[in-house]
Amino acid sequence: MSAHANRERRRERRPSGYTSLNEQLLALLARQSHWVPVPVFFGALLIFAVAYGTAPRAWLFAWLIGVVTVLLLRFAVLSRLPRLTRVPERVRLRVAAALSGANGVMHGSSVGFFPFLGEFERFIVFMTILAFSAGSVSSTAGYRPVFFSYLVPTLVPLSVVWAVNPGGDVGGWRELFVAFLTLLYGLVLVRLAYDAFRLFRESFEIRLEQVGLNERLERALDESRVANAAKTRFLAAASHDLRQPVHALALFCGSLSRRQLDDRTRDIADHIANAVDVLAIQLDALLDISKLDAGIVEPRQTTFELNPMLERLREQFAPLAEEKGISLAFSCPPGAAVRSDEMLLEQVARNLVGNAIKYTDAGSVSVTAAVRQDGCVLEVGDTGRGIPADAQPHVFEEFYQVGTAGHGRPQGLGLGLAIAKRLVDLLSIPLRMESEVGRGTTFSLTLERAAMPAQPPDDLPRATGFERTLVLVVDDEPEVVAGMRLLLEELGCEVATAEDSAEALAVAAGRRPDIVVSDFRLRGSDTGLNTVRQLRLLYPGLPGILLTADTAADRWRDADEARVTLMHKPIRPDTLVAAIHSACGV
Repeated sequence: MSAHANRERRRERRPSGYTSLNEQLLALLARQSHWVPVPVFFGALLIFAVAYGTAPRAWLFAWLIGVVTVLLLRFAVLSRLPRLTRVPERVRLRVAAALSGANGVMHGSSVGFFPFLGEFERFIVFMTILAFSAGSVSSTAGYRPVFFSYLVPTLVPLSVVWAVNPGGDVGGWRELFVAFLTLLYGLVLVRLAYDAFRLFRESFEIRLEQVGLNERLERALDESRVANAAKTRFLAAASHDLRQPVHALALFCGSLSRRQLDDRTRDIADHIANAVDVLAIQLDALLDISKLDAGIVEPRQTTFELNPMLERLREQFAPLAEEKGISLAFSCPPGAAVRSDEMLLEQVARNLVGNAIKYTDAGSVSVTAAVRQDGCVLEVGDTGRGIPADAQPHVFEEFYQVGTAGHGRPQGLGLGLAIAKRLVDLLSIPLRMESEVGRGTTFSLTLERAAMPAQPPDDLPRATGFERTLVLVVDDEPEVVAGMRLLLEELGCEVATAEDSAEALAVAAGRRPDIVVSDFRLRGSDTGLNTVRQLRLLYPGLPGILLTADTAADRWRDADEARVTLMHKPIRPDTLVAAIHSACGV
């Protein structure tokens, strides 16, 4: 493919809005017109001074005025050429070449003073003109029409004058040799100009390619952002539909577990409940990654003790550790308190402990808190399989799992450590990992010690004392309503139901409910938050709980402003019952 064809192909790929090579050349000539006149003017003054006193003064002043006039004209015109976009580029370049030619004529005409100058003065003028010619290589970027317009009327007369040598010996070998050197110097400048323009063109094409790459990269990034936003919107929308049946199933399981069952049926019910818990955990993991990617998780810094949190972890993981035949030990000094987001920190610890139990086939898992000068260090260690050195940089990546061949059991989605790493980064908590194959792994979190230890919260009581408690359930999903009714009636509650705010107001008009438990998203544009607000106009201070699958941070803010408890589906029955107990104060 020819060089011309390559240039045409590059021109076709030129990003929209990017100037052409000629536009870049005009911009360069405009920039050069700002500083080139200064040295040229002083060079012209040098020639004027050398010739002053010997050359006719009228010629001398006329020449200097001509040089200055051309310099000012070049400055005024070249500065405007890039902005005259309505004028074709070729026309503007012809104007630049004409101005360059006028400049060359004025500089070349200085040889007219040679007959009046001595040999030393001639060489001063000669060297000054050669300097002007050398500078034209860079000031014209070697662009041939503009460069030759200056060089030819400058060096050709100079060479001829040396050969003729007016006022001296005609045909002297020294003068002829200087004339030859002048022409040879001009050829060298022509070659330099060719290389300068080639480099200018290649630099432009490289920058053009870079701009194209940047635009393609920007488009790819935009597409990635759009795809990521679409994924987030999909998960946010799908989370409601995915969580609803899991939430209803959890309610039915909770209701079933409170009935009198024979051992065989109890065993089946327990397995169903465990399966629902696993499904809820994996769904939470997927949605947690989505929330962290979307940047909608906002930490809430509080001061709290570690012991209650560790006790909750013990209750959650003790059965799993016992099932695998490994020991699970927790150790924390009494009153050890830290400042962080308790819910997010507990999720980090939960993921680390779950991961440790998952990859420990025999031995033990320990969770230890130690108070030190630089903070409170929480360590989760195990005597499990350990992590190979080449896998350690990847264990915090989504869906990455250290090889589990031969271990039989499914190992989840590989999101536990990825979520933990995102959360500790969000909380600005240093996380350190030490691992050795065959000897186990230890994760360490360095937490900020609290200035004042928080009072340990009272344990949430089990569901008792709900007799004659009227709970208004507002939800437009029949399965969820049926599950809530079964669960609450098992506890002795009275249950009234409604599908939207209007129906809830009608139901509540006859009797004040003790609490309203509503889904956040109802029919059309109706919301549970709207339901609670309208009911509170009728019954000020009415306790309310909102259940939602929406992970947006706005939900937290809306619930806080309305002083309503917000819970995310799927919700464990015990957790829901405890929340109702706390809100009602029974």
